[in-house]
Amino acid sequence: QMTEEIEIMSSKLILILAVTAMLLPAAGAQSAVNDLFNRPNSGSLGPDWAVQNGNATITNNQLQGNTPWSTGWAMHTTYAATYDQQVIRASWSQNAVGSRMLLIAGCDASWSGVSVKIGDNIPSDMLADRVWFEAAVNAGSWFNQSSPVFFDLVPPIPSGTATVLFTNAGDTVNVEIVGGGAVQTFSASGILGSPFAPTGTNVGVGFFNP
Repeated sequence: QMTEEIEIMSSKLILILAVTAMLLPAAGAQSAVNDLFNRPNSGSLGPDWAVQNGNATITNNQLQGNTPWSTGWAMHTTYAATYDQQVIRASWSQNAVGSRMLLIAGCDASWSGVSVKIGDNIPSDMLADRVWFEAAVNAGSWFNQSSPVFFDLVPPIPSGTATVLFTNAGDTVNVEIVGGGAVQTFSASGILGSPFAPTGTNVGVGFFNP
């Protein structure tokens, strides 16, 4: 159970993210980063964030992604841990057709890492109805595969909280999604068997569609 959270709000998606990255060494100590974006409107997310792609601003205490029908993402620059020790938590709301958020572990500026994407795959309902596991940011594939691993949310949900963490010495990524009165869990394995296993030590958040 996480004790500290980064709450990030991304409107145009309108995404409300609470992202927690934790270092859990053997001694049991915890190191976390926390950002509510509760500061004046700005074209910069602040010194702890580097926007890698797309256009992101702080507007009304929200992280706002403004790249229509394209993936943008920002990397946290001060938190660092190996990907298998990272935990990322996000609370979000689906308020735009086709919007999706990405929780990115083990990333670096080259877009590598493990990406868990959650969002609207059936534009007519404007609900979060699918989870994609991808090798790197919006890679469209999973480790040692030519396509992403994906699962449908049943039921689809308008909002929720997602927690991403790793098991099996980093070979498996897991996501638990709580929302719509249900708890749904999904996993994907095969990370360590790939020559492209993540080597980055940062975490990131992504956004797709206004």
